[in-house]
Amino acid sequence: MSDFEQEELDNPLRVIILLNPEVVNDEGLEKESKDSGKEESEESEIAPKEIVTDDLTERLMDYVQTMEEVDEFFNEFDDKIAYPNEGHIKYEVGSDGLVVILVDTADLRDKVVKFIDEFNEKDEPKRKR
Repeated sequence: MSDFEQEELDNPLRVIILLNPEVVNDEGLEKESKDSGKEESEESEIAPKEIVTDDLTERLMDYVQTMEEVDEFFNEFDDKIAYPNEGHIKYEVGSDGLVVILVDTADLRDKVVKFIDEFNEKDEPKRKR
């Protein structure tokens, strides 16, 4: 492995998932907001590292600490999420660790969030050693 792959990140990855406002119509978003509001009020609380609004969801990926782990995440993300949904998802990765993912549907947003949460859970035991 090269020194670059082992290089530690200055900041953990922070992922923001946004619904594309050009694709989501106001009526669909309003209906979705009302439905998700009911679900949120039924839950006792939102996880501390999670911010959710009608069209924005945020995740921190504390366990992705090296460039090798970033590559591993994006290789798997591309294979399972980005390529199968090409044309409905875009993402940018900033040098500061900020990742912005723009999706066309709430369903795709939910798939992205589920993927990230599962990836975080998979990496958690590796970091507790």
